[in-house]
Amino acid sequence: IRPNEHPRLPGCLDSLAGVAAGLAVLDTGSRDGTPGLLAREASAGRFAVRWETAAVDDFGAARRRALALADTPWALWIDADERLTAALREELRRRLADGSLETRDAWRIPLDTHVLGRRMTCRELAGRPHLRLFRTRGATFDDAAVHEGVRLPPGATIGDLAGPLDHHTMTSWREYLRKVDRYTRLEARRASRRRAAWHLWVAAP
Repeated sequence: IRPNEHPRLPGCLDSLAGVAAGLAVLDTGSRDGTPGLLAREASAGRFAVRWETAAVDDFGAARRRALALADTPWALWIDADERLTAALREELRRRLADGSLETRDAWRIPLDTHVLGRRMTCRELAGRPHLRLFRTRGATFDDAAVHEGVRLPPGATIGDLAGPLDHHTMTSWREYLRKVDRYTRLEARRASRRRAAWHLWVAAP
């Protein structure tokens, strides 16, 4: 989703090898080696790759466009700064082999998040499960500018996986400040002044 993720993509794709059949990628304007890397993946045959480029500065809209590229019955939502852990890879392989993946319509996966190299152990960053694996039929993403989520069709069943995704985000102060700036600008487009003031009053302490 984010542009210029070439340095992070190889590790992410390596963790998917042997589990994911294909990649559905919406590139929001990379000017680095991302397009060439995806082209090499497509030619190497490790994944079936479908991607397009669109200048979309809204995470919910970008996710919906990426999901529209997926032509598989299941989708795993993953970012370039995330990796399947060994435990999660093994769990997914086992469930694919024994058919237990099909017992639910979607699965939550815990995120093991690291910020500035430190593992987060407080509030929602402490291994909180996120709905990341789901049947594509009838599913979509909400219209949130940031912190978007999956919307499932009525009656969909949800399970929980034990193995986590390894998430290494904001690895430097420059990246941290750049991400905070971008996210607050996106949030400000939709949030009312009253809501923003209330959030600051509650969240700052």
